[in-house]
Amino acid sequence: MKKSMSLLGFLCSILALWPAAAAGDISPEPSYGQTLAPRKDTQVEMTEETVTIRFLREKALIDAVFMLKNAGAAAEHEVGFPDVVLPEESGGDGPPTGAHEYMLRDFKVKVDGKPVSTTYKHVKGTESPRLLREIEEQKKKIEAERDPELKKDLEVFMETLQYALKSWAYRGWVVWSMGFPANSACTVEVSYWLPYRPPYESSLLREGTIEYVLRTGAPWKGRIGKARVVAKLEEGLGQRNVKASDPPGFKWTGQEGVLELLDFEPDRDVTITLNRLADLDEAAKYYMSEADRRYTAEPDEAVWFLATAADALQAGGKHEECIAACRRIIAHEKAARAGDPQKQVKFVNKGWRDPYVPWEIRILACCRKIGDQGRVAQAAADAAAAIKSLLEMEEGSRPAIEEKELKALLADCEKASGGGGK
Repeated sequence: MKKSMSLLGFLCSILALWPAAAAGDISPEPSYGQTLAPRKDTQVEMTEETVTIRFLREKALIDAVFMLKNAGAAAEHEVGFPDVVLPEESGGDGPPTGAHEYMLRDFKVKVDGKPVSTTYKHVKGTESPRLLREIEEQKKKIEAERDPELKKDLEVFMETLQYALKSWAYRGWVVWSMGFPANSACTVEVSYWLPYRPPYESSLLREGTIEYVLRTGAPWKGRIGKARVVAKLEEGLGQRNVKASDPPGFKWTGQEGVLELLDFEPDRDVTITLNRLADLDEAAKYYMSEADRRYTAEPDEAVWFLATAADALQAGGKHEECIAACRRIIAHEKAARAGDPQKQVKFVNKGWRDPYVPWEIRILACCRKIGDQGRVAQAAADAAAAIKSLLEMEEGSRPAIEEKELKALLADCEKASGGGGK
């Protein structure tokens, strides 16, 4: 009977994917994330495991302890943790050749308290039963879907899966050799850290997910005797930051959640999603502080944080503060374009929800919410001037926004400017 726990789920986009966050168990067929596993059938049992996930603001730290027992004859196994490979060069027809970024960071392993040397082995997609299963499941979804647009999206993802199947860049293993004397027991300890997996849609609250995949089949003999997953919220994170946790068996006390499973064969995954910024007020303060910290040394990056702060302020109804943030961005734009009106600045006119729309338009929207008609008229005049400047730019220099859309915005602004916003 098979069982395992691999942290981090199968991320949606195989090669282009978001960096994933995960914690892992010892199991054979890794999914996105980490899992400790023998690389061939074994008589060794996993009697107990404890996985501790420490949620920090920028990453998750994972420490796992696995108790293994061999009740049979002596055996030698290559054991490993699967890893996602995000190569600069995919090397689709052969092993990857370029510089690569592995998801397992600072990976360390000990066997009975002694450090063990590891090596890295690349895995082609066709060597992954989990990827093959994912493709079969995707085929069923495509066949069952009746909505043409949704079916098209599913077919696009299928192309990604098919590419991964042919590619050597799909995943790799961190592996090491282990000897299991007859009638013996041993302890394996692993530690590593991972960045969070972002959501598939932008999140002002810095949403991030850790997934612990229980369904990954592994050739450890029998059922897992006991598993304990401990989630610790640190660096100011608390239960208010927990957007969702599944399954419902997590018991939360203060900043710690515990899930305990006994004598089980896994049939579902453990997922914890955090909003690392608890609400829009905290989000606005965070992005503003990051902008202030970077403004001198990294002005373009600072403007991105300032723009995101403006989004959070506007979404939270802080219209005066949003106007102030937008004016700072406009000042940065003018300084960056000094002496070259055709220059397109990296972060100019790029908002979270309304990319390439002049920031004067955001100010106009806030003034309308405030309800001061005099300010609406002035903001509309400023926005109209900004749009005219964009329309006067050479086509190759103008931000990627349709001229028809710019002209529609211009008409609205000119009407608000001349008619007091009516």
